[in-house]
Amino acid sequence: MNITGRGSVLYVKNSYCATELIPSGCSEASCWCTIKLNSTETLIVGVVYRSPNSSSQQNAVMETMIRTVADSNYSYFLVMGDFNYPQIDWSSESTFEAENHPAHCFLMCIQDCFLHQHIREPTHYRHGQTANILDLVLTNGDELVSDLQYTEPIGKSHHTTLIWNLNCYQQRASTNTLKYSYDKGDYEGARKFIAAVNWEEHLRDLAYH
Repeated sequence: MNITGRGSVLYVKNSYCATELIPSGCSEASCWCTIKLNSTETLIVGVVYRSPNSSSQQNAVMETMIRTVADSNYSYFLVMGDFNYPQIDWSSESTFEAENHPAHCFLMCIQDCFLHQHIREPTHYRHGQTANILDLVLTNGDELVSDLQYTEPIGKSHHTTLIWNLNCYQQRASTNTLKYSYDKGDYEGARKFIAAVNWEEHLRDLAYH
């Protein structure tokens, strides 16, 4: 996470046993982790923020980072974030910008990596501006994302909140923690046992001690 300004943060539940990953040439406003799914398959997850004022060099670093990770032969690939490319029409995955424009370069990067972009409705709304798709969810399989929801912004944000299911699997890590099966308790027997006690007598005796 970039703590000097805007950046990205990625929260992962402890039970997934995620491992932080810093790709070669990692851009400053991104964070990555890997999650071992089984003995042979791994999921890589990334969060990226691209400022609309990014320089050509910063854009190139971000694209190289995505290419590097996508080419690393992870079983499942997921990267998400605010990429700030309103010039891209994601319904047709095209742009009218010139070949040297950042939007065109990014689109070529995504297509070269054979990544699927799942967001098809506007995610950014601001008074006086055209609603557009700035927030993206990219995977290496069209079937990996389901039940995608566009919900209310958090706080004063102009961006919708995105919720979806990622369709891969994971073997949960085994632990030696003692856990009680409360759903198997004999609560009826406990109630009968408590009801059979003369509580007035017991409490009266305790009062004298």
